[in-house]
Amino acid sequence: MIVALEKHLSPRQVEELAAVPVATLAQWRHRSRSSPASPARGPAWVKLGRLVRYPQAAVQAWLSQRQPPRDR
Repeated sequence: MIVALEKHLSPRQVEELAAVPVATLAQWRHRSRSSPASPARGPAWVKLGRLVRYPQAAVQAWLSQRQPPRDR
């Protein structure tokens, strides 16, 4: 049986895609863990072992939400 795994991005890869420093991503993760009731500032993330990873689909959705509307 073949299982398709979702691609995950490292914080460095998200930094390159979103132009958001790795340190800022870390601050957002810390705030979301210390205050679960507050709205998330960055893309959804997961811990895989001791590594922090961002599901690629979540990063793409987050990026599309933060883009300003285009003028026609």
